[in-house]
Parts: sequence; structure tokens; C-alpha cells
Amino acid sequence: MTPVDTRPRQIEAAPRDGTIVRLWVRGGSNRPDGVDEGAIWETVGRNNFDLYGHDQWRIVGWNPAHDGPVECEGATPVAFALMEPADSGNIAYIAAGGLVADLDGAA
Repeated sequence: MTPVDTRPRQIEAAPRDGTIVRLWVRGGSNRPDGVDEGAIWETVGRNNFDLYGHDQWRIVGWNPAHDGPVECEGATPVAFALMEPADSGNIAYIAAGGLVADLDGAA
């Protein structure tokens, strides 16, 4: 298996084929506790433009009231990094809080 280059890159170079990537984003709803509106924070997400023709990022946020992952709206991705292959399906690790989220369930 070829090693994955996991270094941060410009968001313009991010895959748009549904691949789950690490994201650094600014703002948005459902930010982790203690993250100010203008601050950059780390999460995971994906963009399905190549599959559906709609250039929209689905970004995982955190809802402290429900203590669980939710979709983050209004965040602006500023950088991305590829992730090592996950052990199963759409499970991805959110580095910002050590959380595990199923992106299909975060809508």
C-alpha cells in the first residue's frame, strides 16, 4: 500500500469526489466549545461535486446540547489534508475533540 501524504494543503486542491478529508475551517455553526467565530478550527468533511455537480462542503460540527456530531453550516474551509484509510465505511476521526462521527449520520 502506498503511504498517504497527510500534510495540509490549499483547499482548492481538495478532492471533490466524496473523499473524507481533514479540514481546517473558519466560523460556522456548531463549532467546538471555546472556538471563537473568526478562529480556524479542525474537523473533517467531504465535498461531492464530482458525484452530484453541487460544490458544497459537508462539515462535521459538534452539538454540546446533544453531546454529538452534527453538520456544521456556514463554515469556510481554508485548508485540507488527506487521511489514512479508515477501518470501515464512512467513520472518520475528528482531531479537534477526539470524537468519532459517521458523516452520513451528521446531516
